Amino acid sequence: MADVAAHDHKHVHDEKHVVRFPEEQDDKCNKISVLRTGGSNNKVEIHAGFFKSDHKYEVIFEINDFVGLGKDVSIEAPSGAHMTSTNVQHNTSGNIEVTLEYFPQNIDGIINECFTIRSNNGNKELHGILRAEVLGHGQGTPMLKDGVRCIQRPHSASSSTSS
Repeated sequence: MADVAAHDHKHVHDEKHVVRFPEEQDDKCNKISVLRTGGSNNKVEIHAGFFKSDHKYEVIFEINDFVGLGKDVSIEAPSGAHMTSTNVQHNTSGNIEVTLEYFPQNIDGIINECFTIRSNNGNKELHGILRAEVLGHGQGTPMLKDGVRCIQRPHSASSSTSS
């Protein structure tokens, strides 16, 4: 059931839940947000939205090279993290394009995974945190942000189910 409220939002609800969908969504609403934090510190937060536990995701985003890392860069994540880097490079617009894979196994809740991008020609570095909320089993299927795609589902999941 859906009805339109006075605030131009669609409401879908049952006895326990209410979900609101704006009539017109801003284009930025579904993009991964990259926020510079800490003033002069070399830190960024990547807000990637919602993931589903036991699904593997590819996350692609751009970071403005405000640190001046240069073209020769590398990325690392702490060992034991649920995240691996598959690519980091400067693109034609001068930004750093990062591709990460994230596999939240047996996780339910908010995640904060750290990574560091380093200049291979000097001692400059940029510290990042990938933030997302992981939905556990039975908590629904998340709508993925632009730049995020599911690349692996559990074997027991139906191939027709989208995540």
